[in-house]
Order: sequence, then C-alpha cells, then structure tokens
Amino acid sequence: MKRLDYLLLILFILIGIYFGIFIYLLGFKGQNIDIASDIVPKLYSCPVRSGKCYKTLAVNLLDKYKLAEVLNILEKQQRQEGRLDFVTCHNITHYLGREAYIRSNNIQETFKQCSNICQTGCFHGVIEEHLVKNNVSMEDDIAISRSVQSLCGKVSDYERLLEFQECVHGLGHGVMFLTENDLPRTLKICESLNNQDEIERCQNGAFMENANSNAEHPSKYVKADDPMFPCNILDKKYLSNCYTYQSFRLKKIGNNDWSKIFDLCYTYIPEGYWSNCFRYLGLNMASNTSRLETMKTNCGYISNPDHRNICIGGVAGIMTHYFNDDFQSVIKFCSIVNKENKEYCYAQIGREVRKWARSKEEVISICSRILDQEYINKCIIVT
Repeated sequence: MKRLDYLLLILFILIGIYFGIFIYLLGFKGQNIDIASDIVPKLYSCPVRSGKCYKTLAVNLLDKYKLAEVLNILEKQQRQEGRLDFVTCHNITHYLGREAYIRSNNIQETFKQCSNICQTGCFHGVIEEHLVKNNVSMEDDIAISRSVQSLCGKVSDYERLLEFQECVHGLGHGVMFLTENDLPRTLKICESLNNQDEIERCQNGAFMENANSNAEHPSKYVKADDPMFPCNILDKKYLSNCYTYQSFRLKKIGNNDWSKIFDLCYTYIPEGYWSNCFRYLGLNMASNTSRLETMKTNCGYISNPDHRNICIGGVAGIMTHYFNDDFQSVIKFCSIVNKENKEYCYAQIGREVRKWARSKEEVISICSRILDQEYINKCIIVT
C-alpha cells in the first residue's frame, strides 16, 4: 500500500471514530431531553404534597429510568433552568429514595445512587423506608431508639462524610414518619444518638419534616394561626434549631414576596433568633432558584447590614454544601454581591468546605479557585 493510501485510510478511520462519538453524544443529549419531557409534566400533574401520586410516579420512573438519570434531570431543572420549585422536587426525591431502597434493600448502596439535589430528599426517603420496612414498632420508643442508634453506623462506613451526615439527618424525618409526626417524642428519641452533633442533625430532620407536614401526613404541631408554634411551647434547648426551620412557615405566609418574608422574621421570631431566620431563608432561596442576581437582589431587601450578610452567607453555604461537585456557581455568586458582603460570602464557602474536606490542602485547593484574589485567604483562614 502506498504511503498516501495508508494515510488516507487512517484519516477515514479517524473521521469514522469522531463521527461515531458525535452521533453517540447527540443521541445521549437527545435522550436527556426525552427523559426531561417525560418527567417534568408528570411531576406537575401531582397535587402539591400528594403522597400517593408521588409514590406512584416514583415507581413508574424507576421502572423506566435509573435513579441517577432522574435525579440528574431534576437537578438541571432546578439549577440551570429554575423551573422546578423546592416543594415539588423535595417531595418526589423523598419517594424516589424510598422506592430505590425497596429495590436494593441496602442503605449505603442506595445512598451511593442518591444526590444532594432538593436538600437531599433522596437520602431522607431511604431512611424512612428502612424504618418502615424493618417493622420498627410505632408504639415502642425503646425499639425505635435502638434502631436509630445503629442504623447509620460509623463515619468510617461511608465514602463521603456528607452521606453519614444525611443519614443522621434523615433519621429525624424517618422517626417523624413512624410516630405520626409526634415532634416532642421524635426529639426525645433523637437524644439516644451518640453525640451532640448527631442529636442535632436528627432533630433538625424532625423540625424540617414538621414544618413541611401535609394533609396526608399531618402534624398537630403546626397551627395555621400561629406561625411560631411549636417553638413557643418547647424547652429552651430546642429553640435555636426550631426557629431556624420554622422559616419554612414564614415563606409560605409571605407567598414568595421576599421583602415581606424577611419582615416576618422581625415580626414573629424572637430577637435572639433573628440570625437563624435570615440564614435559613437564604438557604431556602437557593433551593428555589438558580438565578444568582435574583438571590443577591432578594437579600438586598434586608435593611440591616448584618442580617443581609447572614442571608448572603446562607445562600453561599447551601450552594457549597449541596453542590460540592461544582464550586463555579457559588464563587460566581460571591463575585457579584456588593463589596461590603464579599468577605463574608467567601468566608462562608471556607466554613462549609472545612466541614467535610479531608485535609487543609483540599480547603486551599478549593478556595484558590476564587478569582477575587484578595479574598482567597478569607476563605482558607476562617475565624
């Protein structure tokens, strides 16, 4: 074979390979579009908080697609297009986690398939289903406590610290499900865990579940005419976390009018817990929209500069925590906030990264991605 013919043959082979890759990627992209067009309309066909509808939908989706495929589409809808509201997304991921666990019967294996999207609803659903499936008696607090103590195992059992943390947080959701949303009883059961960090994570799951209870799984610890109930009847030791998660109630009352929602913090929350309210409202905001300018504008409605900082820190913290595979968005958010808020924003990235980073070098590596060079050390050295 002549050299020219040989070179032409190689060229044709390479063209064929590249063409094949192009067709594959085009087909994969088209497949994602098809999955999205199949999933999203069905989500909005379910009445808000309709457990039966979400359960049926979760079964149907996992019959057709892998869990990772569905979660990937949900993530794109929420983060890139801003089309998926938090309540809908959190509800369906709860039921996806439950159904995925039914099929695997293994907590850690199912956790590996779950993602952080929609405030880790998938993880919460796994724990709920495990407790139900193992026939833990709803009437026996000692039996529930024993299950809770051993269910999540040890930190060393998990590839990522976040997975262990979400397991413990999910316990609060799961025990609330078992006890028919008996909040005081669940808070007490959480106290059987190994240390204060685990106890608070479990109790936070209980407060979150209570604030988001619905007609199909109602809680008597929610009152339409008293936005701060049950915080105003609980022991003082619970109040910090209770008022934090009670911001869910304020968001409903404010009907997505963020200027009004922030004013409700001052109206209903005791002064000593205002910071909790503004931080978690920032978190809520980031769970509902991917539009960075919108979040900056919304936090700007807060007239008090310290509370405005805390709101911005809440946005930065949750974006770092739940989207820790992609720091580009949170870094961009901190780059567009007003100058007086930048230091706090970048420092919040560092605070969040330090919770799960394996080494100081990993913290430095992540913080060094910040383009505003003067703030890199504010991220690395968190005071």
